Amino acid sequence: MPEKTTLYYKDNTTAEMDSVDARRALRDHPSEWSGAPFPEDYAKAESEKVKADRDQTDAQRAALEEETRRKAADKAAQEQAARDVEAARIAEQQEEKRRADEAARNGDLSVPAPLTPVSNDGFKVGHIPSEVPALEVPSAPFLARDKGHGWWGIFDAKGLQIGGAIREPDASAFNELSDEDKADYVKAETAKA
Repeated sequence: MPEKTTLYYKDNTTAEMDSVDARRALRDHPSEWSGAPFPEDYAKAESEKVKADRDQTDAQRAALEEETRRKAADKAAQEQAARDVEAARIAEQQEEKRRADEAARNGDLSVPAPLTPVSNDGFKVGHIPSEVPALEVPSAPFLARDKGHGWWGIFDAKGLQIGGAIREPDASAFNELSDEDKADYVKAETAKA
């Protein structure tokens, strides 16, 4: 059975340890552990410091818990508001449909048909855009210019870059092409996009 040793912590609380562990604590932490009681004024100061540290830690933990609760409440309120808005939108659509159905049964054509539901992106539900905006067509003359850091780019007359970045040998080869060959190259690059 290992021999037990009583050590005093810096606030003069005691701990029973195996003698090997006690020697290690005394060697590694001489300002915290002692084989004899610490002086009363030192122990009192350390006890107050430990209490102050504990109080500060408790205050920080309470503040963190409060912040977590506040964030959770804010998130719940936002989610509830979003659900309320969606429920109101659905209720309005159902009411419009009910009025239109009632008007149709009564033969009253003055009540408008219900609105087509609108999705969050502003398009009607089931809507497929018939027109896709056309991409801007590059305009001649075309020229390869230095973009810095060893990269070059091919630019049109408006200063818009066509395709990705290229290195200087490819840029020099492009600039040596005829205008027709440059136009063909640009057409091939824009077709990739």
